[in-house]
Amino acid sequence: MKYLVILLLVVFPFGQLVRLPLFGTEAVLHLNDLAVILTLLVARPKFSGPVAKALGLFLAAAVISLLHNFTNFTTRELIISALYPLRFAAYAGLYFVFKKVDPALTRRWLVLATVIVAIAGLLQYLFIPNVSFLSALNWDDHYYRLVGPFLDPGFTGIIILLGLILAFLNFKNFITLLTFYLAFALTYSRASYLAYLVSFVALAWYKKSVKTAIIAALIMGATILVLPKSTGEGTKLERENSIIARLRNYQESLTIWQKAPIFGVGFDTYRYVRGIGPESHAGAGADSSLLLVLATTGVVGFTAYLNLLRVMWQTGKASLVFKASFLAILVHSFFNNTLFYPWVMEWLWITLGILSERSESKDLV
Repeated sequence: MKYLVILLLVVFPFGQLVRLPLFGTEAVLHLNDLAVILTLLVARPKFSGPVAKALGLFLAAAVISLLHNFTNFTTRELIISALYPLRFAAYAGLYFVFKKVDPALTRRWLVLATVIVAIAGLLQYLFIPNVSFLSALNWDDHYYRLVGPFLDPGFTGIIILLGLILAFLNFKNFITLLTFYLAFALTYSRASYLAYLVSFVALAWYKKSVKTAIIAALIMGATILVLPKSTGEGTKLERENSIIARLRNYQESLTIWQKAPIFGVGFDTYRYVRGIGPESHAGAGADSSLLLVLATTGVVGFTAYLNLLRVMWQTGKASLVFKASFLAILVHSFFNNTLFYPWVMEWLWITLGILSERSESKDLV
């Protein structure tokens, strides 16, 4: 099992760099997906307990939403959409695997995986600051922003933040923390910055340490002042275009939900309902994870998903790492489809697994 854990977390930093297209370009299998599937096949975890029940309810709601709308889509579209509940279940299965894995080993490799992501991102920022060429592959073009192996500053930002939280609470190695924060800051991701503030203020609250909150806020304030500015729009933290685009996206999600408020338009059919072509990397999701669930699975699925989040929180609330990570992801998910991003799901479920049923101690937080 030890070697499977290492394999899984060695593959993690490859991010979006290795993609295997399925059904043309409409569905993609990542190297990370293969590692997760292999882990589940070898470990053969037992799905039981409150988390399993809550997970089952949400997956049932997701499937029902697809069945309820099966006449609205082609067979190909339904098959592709049905793959996502399977992916979600696979990543959630990591919780049941890692309940039985040495937490110290897992924490070390999670931090190491983040180190690789951060260093890869810094190298990209230094040597390939202009990644506008990625627009030819239908990725967003960015100039002087750290995009890293996930090819997206927002998602790279939240991944590095999760590593920063884990390293801050467990290792406190100055070089590691500095590397993480520098890479994190250079993403210029406002959603990630807000997630950072919320997570560290929460840590200060739980630890009853006003000092932690003040230092975190001062560091962020100083960061905003000294960050290098380029001529590109992306490094302007006051940029308004993305705010307007997100507000329109929220409105679109609510409009789609109104078409089928009870069962939604079908889980993972968002791309087809919007009429977005398969070449887009963003068309399958909304800019808010919760609005995506509401639009695609309706009130039924939305209620089931909120219940799953509630059970996850109750299960992991003894751990500072999990609580801070959970809050960071939740805040970030208001601006990106973070809760369904494979690498974020992997991190969250693994963290819940290794920490949820262990009493909090000095070396296991």
